[in-house]
Amino acid sequence: MHWIFVYTKLARYALWLTANLIFKVLQWMVWECTGVASTLRQATKNPRNKKAVQKLRVRSKFKFCEYLFPASFWDFLTTHERFEPPEYVLQDHITLYSVTHAEAIFVETKPGVKVWDTKVYPPFFMAAQFFNVVNVLRMPIDCLHKLAEKIGDPMGELILLANCARCGSTLLTQMFHFNEKIISFSEPNCLNFLSRAADYLGVENAHNVEFERLTRNTIRILCKRTQSGNEIAYAIKVCSPCLIAIPFINKLFSNAKSMFLYRNPIKVSQSIYRLSCNVYSIGLIFHAGKGSRMRMGKIMGFIGLPESYYRHCLNHDFAVGVGVWYAITRQYFDCLKEFKNFPAIKYVDIVKHPAKSLEIIFKHCGLPTDLIPKALEALKHDSQKGTPAASDVLNKFPLLVYEGEAKIECENLAKNFGFPDPTEEYIIENTITKM
Repeated sequence: MHWIFVYTKLARYALWLTANLIFKVLQWMVWECTGVASTLRQATKNPRNKKAVQKLRVRSKFKFCEYLFPASFWDFLTTHERFEPPEYVLQDHITLYSVTHAEAIFVETKPGVKVWDTKVYPPFFMAAQFFNVVNVLRMPIDCLHKLAEKIGDPMGELILLANCARCGSTLLTQMFHFNEKIISFSEPNCLNFLSRAADYLGVENAHNVEFERLTRNTIRILCKRTQSGNEIAYAIKVCSPCLIAIPFINKLFSNAKSMFLYRNPIKVSQSIYRLSCNVYSIGLIFHAGKGSRMRMGKIMGFIGLPESYYRHCLNHDFAVGVGVWYAITRQYFDCLKEFKNFPAIKYVDIVKHPAKSLEIIFKHCGLPTDLIPKALEALKHDSQKGTPAASDVLNKFPLLVYEGEAKIECENLAKNFGFPDPTEEYIIENTITKM
C-alpha cells in the first residue's frame, strides 16, 4: 500500500467532515426559520409523535473506509424531505445503520433492495447499506425504544457468531443466508457499541439498565420481521471487538445460540496482512502501531478491543496479526467464565467436513438439518466477492513468511499470552466440530 494514498484519503476525509459541519450549521439555521427544528425538538420530547422520524435525501456521501470505519450520520450530506411516523422504518428496504444514546440512524434504499441479501449485495452489511442508500432517516432514541418494545423479540432463533478475524466467518454467515428462511447480518455497525459491554457486566446501576435496554431494542429493530414473514432465524456475525458482549446478549435473549469461529494464527496473520495492503483502516494499524506498545494499545482500544491485551511493542507485520489472534482468543476464554454455552468452531473443520460440520452447527442453533444442502451451495462462491477482501484481490499481495526475527517475536507473544507455539495445531477445548 502506498502511504501517500492513505494520507491523501485521510486529508480528503478531514475536508469532508469540515465541509459537512459547515453545511449542517447553516442548514440548522434554515430549519429554525422554516419550523423543521421545532418539529425535531417536539419529536425528541414525545416518542409517540407521529412526526418522530425525519426523512432526509442523500445528496453526497463519503467514508474513509466503506467496510470498517464506523457508521455515522456524518457519512452523508443530506437535505430535509419530510417527517414520517415511527412505523415507517419497519419496511423491508429500511435498515438500522447506527445507534447512539441520543438517536438512531436508518438507511432507506430503493424498494425491493434487501441489503442483507449477500447473494446480490456486498457481504458486509454496512457497506451494502452505504453503497445503496437513497435516504437517511433520523429517529430519537426514545422513539426507537417504544417501537422496539411494541414489536418485541425476534420471532425465530437468534444466532450470534463471534470470530477471531479472517477465519471464514463471512463464509459461515453466507451459508446461513443461502437458506432463504434465515436472514443473516455480517458485522452490522449498529451493534458496534457493544464493544463497551465489559464496562456493564456484573454492574447493577442506572447506566447498566439503560445499556441493556439499548442492546435489546437495537437487536429487536435489526431483526424485525420482514413483510414475507418466512424467516425462522436471524444470524448475526458481530465484529471481533463485540465478542465481549456475547454473554451480555445471551442474558437478554434466552433463545440466543452463540458460537466462536477460529483458525490457525499463522493463516489469520497472513490474511490480515494481505488485507492491510488493500484496506486503508487496517493498513494504518500496521503503519502507526508498530514499534510502540502505547500506540498499539491506543489504536486497538479505539477500535473497541481491550487495550491492555495489545500493550506490546511489535516490530514485525507477522507479529501484529498473530497478536490479534492471541488477544481475541484470550478474550473468548474470558467470556467462557461468564457464559459456558459458547462453543468454538474451527474453520478447517468446515472446509474438510462441510456437511458434518454444518449438521453439528445447525443442531446447536436449533435449525432444521434439511436446510444443510442449500447452505452447502455457498461453498461454490467466494463469500467476499466484489470487496477488497475477495480472494482474487488478496492473492495479488505477498504472503508473509514465518521466519527469522518475526518468528521469534511471535513465539515470545505466544508465551506472554499462555499459548503454544503458533506452528502447532491448536484446538480450543470446547470445539464442537472436531472429528
